[in-house]
Amino acid sequence: MSSTKLDKAPEHTGLTYLRHEDGKYTYAVFSEMNVDELETWYTFIRKEGNAEPLESLKRIIDGIRWDDAPDDVSVFSLDTKGVSEKTAKEMCMIDLDHYFFHSKFDGKMKRVPVEDHSSSRRTAISLHDQVGGNNIADFLSDEDLENCELCDPSENPSSSSSEECYSYSDDEDETSTATKINEDDLPPVLKSSLATTNP
Repeated sequence: MSSTKLDKAPEHTGLTYLRHEDGKYTYAVFSEMNVDELETWYTFIRKEGNAEPLESLKRIIDGIRWDDAPDDVSVFSLDTKGVSEKTAKEMCMIDLDHYFFHSKFDGKMKRVPVEDHSSSRRTAISLHDQVGGNNIADFLSDEDLENCELCDPSENPSSSSSEECYSYSDDEDETSTATKINEDDLPPVLKSSLATTNP
């Protein structure tokens, strides 16, 4: 059985890294309970290299009294203790939701700018405006699409490459593996609609 070792993050962040013996990274777990779709989406964010933006976001989320938030905004949580890379990867393969799958990001995280802290209600609205609807991906990079549910080869055996997978992230880096949708893969009804709108 593999053992684990605790590594301290920079002192001012208060985070602890749970580094596994195999040297793989650990991932914070961001969750969005979306009230419109009645689904909860998990986003796994690599902790190493992202201590400050993770701690900033956790302070924002933990400072909100969610009972005071409007009924039409998502409810967010962030667990910075983290899970192993294997767990994060396996969680991205489960198929429980209809609108978004869980996702995993290996790159740098940008700080989420939530400026209105005058009340829990206003902070919740401001946070929802920034990251609601699975838009936390806009603040992350290097989405891991290898063998993920978004490009499950059982759905399309000819499309096993991560280069043909859909990505939630808006990363325009040339090395990004975000997908370009192939018109030939669309259902007939969408093809006809596309032909109508693009003569």
